[in-house]
Amino acid sequence: MAILGVNGSSNGLWLAVVSDNGDIVDAPVSLAPSADTPLEVQIANTVEAASRLFTSYGITRVVLLDAEPAAQTSYGKQIVRISLEAAVMLAAWKQKVPVARRSRASVRSAFKLPRTGSLASHVASVVEPHSPHWANKRDLAALVALAARASEA
Repeated sequence: MAILGVNGSSNGLWLAVVSDNGDIVDAPVSLAPSADTPLEVQIANTVEAASRLFTSYGITRVVLLDAEPAAQTSYGKQIVRISLEAAVMLAAWKQKVPVARRSRASVRSAFKLPRTGSLASHVASVVEPHSPHWANKRDLAALVALAARASEA
């Protein structure tokens, strides 16, 4: 059993694979297509890359972290994130891998983290850094995957 945690950004997805014993696995760190590639090609490429990742790492569950609820951003700035998250969900559906979305509040609750401060500011109390691209990127992907794992236990 391996859980893929996904943390979206405006131009791609940050990834963390958590093994059944809770370790962060060395795996691809992102799905971030080139910005000059047409969006429909980015989506198709992301479906293919995610499918390969699921097979290569034995992914049995995918968990996407919801965006900040108070984020003041336009739809236009989030279109890539939304599209790539949907591509990962489609790839999971094709391989019959369950997918869930988790709010930041539910992740905080899973670890009894304070409501104050950003979610990223509390990561170190749950998991040690695992480079590359950790802070405010893969750290949140790992946290959402670990929260999903904790809820299964």
